[in-house]
Amino acid sequence: MGKITADSRTVSELLDNRYEVDYYQREYRWEERQVAELLDDLIAKFQDSYEPGDEREAVREYEKYFLGSVVIAERGTARFIVDGQQRLTTLTLVLVELYRRQEGRPDLPSRIFSQQYGKERFNIAVPERDRVMRAIYYDDAPYDPAAEADPSARNIWDRFAELGSLLVISEKQPDGSEPIAHFTDWLLHNVVLVEIVATDEEDAYTIFETMNDRGLSLSEAEMLKGYLLSRIADDGKRHEANELWRARLLELIERSKDDELDFFKAWLRARWAESIRERKKGSVNQDFDHIGSGFHKWVRESAPRLDLDSPSDFERFVFEDFDRYSKHYLRARGWGEALREPFEAVFFNSQNNFTLQYPLLLAPVGPGDSAEVADRKMRMVATFIDIYIARRVINNRTLTYSAIVYTMFGLMKGLRATAGLGGLREYLETRLDEMEEQFDDAPFAEFRRHQQNQRFVFNLLARMTYFVERAAAKPTSFEKYLDRSAKNRYDVEHIWPDTLDAYIELYPDRFKTREQAQLFRDRLGGLVLLPEKVNRSLQAKPFIEKRDNYLADNLLAGSLHPAAYGNNPGFTSWLAAAGLEFVPYDDFTPEALEARQALYMGLCRLIWSPDRLGEIEAAPSPAPV
Repeated sequence: MGKITADSRTVSELLDNRYEVDYYQREYRWEERQVAELLDDLIAKFQDSYEPGDEREAVREYEKYFLGSVVIAERGTARFIVDGQQRLTTLTLVLVELYRRQEGRPDLPSRIFSQQYGKERFNIAVPERDRVMRAIYYDDAPYDPAAEADPSARNIWDRFAELGSLLVISEKQPDGSEPIAHFTDWLLHNVVLVEIVATDEEDAYTIFETMNDRGLSLSEAEMLKGYLLSRIADDGKRHEANELWRARLLELIERSKDDELDFFKAWLRARWAESIRERKKGSVNQDFDHIGSGFHKWVRESAPRLDLDSPSDFERFVFEDFDRYSKHYLRARGWGEALREPFEAVFFNSQNNFTLQYPLLLAPVGPGDSAEVADRKMRMVATFIDIYIARRVINNRTLTYSAIVYTMFGLMKGLRATAGLGGLREYLETRLDEMEEQFDDAPFAEFRRHQQNQRFVFNLLARMTYFVERAAAKPTSFEKYLDRSAKNRYDVEHIWPDTLDAYIELYPDRFKTREQAQLFRDRLGGLVLLPEKVNRSLQAKPFIEKRDNYLADNLLAGSLHPAAYGNNPGFTSWLAAAGLEFVPYDDFTPEALEARQALYMGLCRLIWSPDRLGEIEAAPSPAPV
């Protein structure tokens, strides 16, 4: 056996080294959900200590955050990552994003790459990733993701593209800016991991297998089951409860390895959490937080509040509450994975990575509600969330976990108190009326695509494209617009070509600089969706040469072409009923772009109308899915 050491390392210390990754471990598999959860946790922990106006030196005294362990195998002078590659790769991408927001910050490059023999090498050295990492770091390095053959490299490109909208700190500095420098200092020096280093490679993999051997320790769900079943007096009932529990958990785990824990957190928070930790120094965890970090302990300590006293209470908790709400959750999760009517809002919210959706869906569902009533309530709440997301995006408000968790917790508690479908509708309509963010002319007129909202803008355009095609009775598929694994996936197309100097010459009264022209070009009304390869082939072409490509692909883009209005009765009849001013253009001037922006605003008001809540209440309940 070789030497094994375990030491505490900050992110700065850990990433200030060069690591190799064996060829059979090089896949970067994290999806948006994992990256979002990591960033939400980091930002929330940072904001527990940060106070607006703090000097950067104050970060030294902020709370530490433990991010788990990594396992390293040493082979001579080389260090190979055995466990932790996903987290270290993601942290590297986060540092690149932070570097690009703080251009010239001198302490970040060495944590991203190093110089060896006159050549730059990224600190997590994977040859297949070199081109995409250079494109990400240098921004203007040539790179075509559509031509990328390596799936991990393409996944890295996608995850980095989403960081702008995920890495948003809601606690601002006194001047209204984000405390990016403070957060970077905290991430580098206050976030800690345990580095386990083995000089014998076999030892390293033994450590890895031992740490990940689920069979040697009980999960939270198993510990909760043990507590509940031990309080059921009748042996037959206890055996029956055990079989129910095992079968239902198997359903959850088969859907996703995360669903076992996610269900219990969603259920318990939705139905019983009464308090949440305050966002200030010295605050302590409350119901919401305890359920997130150890729900089995919380249930045991909160038994009187859950009416768990006699053996019959524990039977009821398993055979009625657990059974009923786990079924509701499983149905809702299915709706979130694939678009199916009339539950499409759940899917739309999942695509926007709204991680608090499921506790909100369960909150208004009463113990006595049938599956049909529960489904309609969950549809109504999902529709509210869908409208909430769209309004926040259009008003340039962040949707990060830390920015909305308190609002959503208050909503969760309010949902529990609603009576019937009518009471739920009235409550949700009131909350929408009270929202500061509306589809008002002023913010919408200036709304544009930028680094922090690219993913949401893409989803907005996909929703509008899908809606228009459905309204015009044209065959369509929302999923095809979202499919990021397609070889020729959809991308955002700027109607204005990237020849900005020409627009400065054409419209000198409107644009004095390239930056002004670019900001105008990025407005929502100047954007459509096109397949990636088509989009790239059109970037420098004038509008009149691009219109035929628009017409050939989808109706929202094609509506810029006169031919879209001829021999298209489904489209023209819908336009007459909807009252939307779709018009074709021969020249896409600044005035045309502004008119298109106003058109998109009318379209958004139609798609995300609060009237949808009343339609759900009035419609007959569908058969449960």
